[in-house]
Amino acid sequence: MEGDDDVLKNNEALPSGKFAVPASALSRYEYVMIGERPCRIVELKHRKLSARPEATIIHLLGVDIFDGSKERLELGSDQQVWVPQVIREEYEVIDLIDSNFSLMDRQGVLRDDLELTKSCNPDDPETVRKLFEDTNADSHCMATVCTVLGKAVVVEVKHAKAGLQPGV
Repeated sequence: MEGDDDVLKNNEALPSGKFAVPASALSRYEYVMIGERPCRIVELKHRKLSARPEATIIHLLGVDIFDGSKERLELGSDQQVWVPQVIREEYEVIDLIDSNFSLMDRQGVLRDDLELTKSCNPDDPETVRKLFEDTNADSHCMATVCTVLGKAVVVEVKHAKAGLQPGV
């Protein structure tokens, strides 16, 4: 992060889709870059150092949003960390064939480039297939897609009432 002082002062996103924040500003369930991996924070602990009462060490446990692997990070509360820009969109599930989604946004545009991964809730193809098949006139099967650093992944599949539009 050296040489990015303007970004650190203005908190503007870089063209890469990341911006810097103080580690002390992080919260559970937010996103953070651990190494080069965008992760959702699932555990966040603060520990004060006895030698320097003003110093705090932050322990992070994050789950990689692309492959579901667990990543750990330990840093001082006064340090800066990279936070990725995350874009969440809702799509209607049109079909699921061999763990490949066929999705439609609210404008009717189809998307067939996403697969069911370990980072999806639920991550079992049979469970997702059952959710999809259990839809009726009163409900839709919806998928939440997160786009981070130019890469998209389905993070959740659920039922939604038929009156709701995807992305609303």
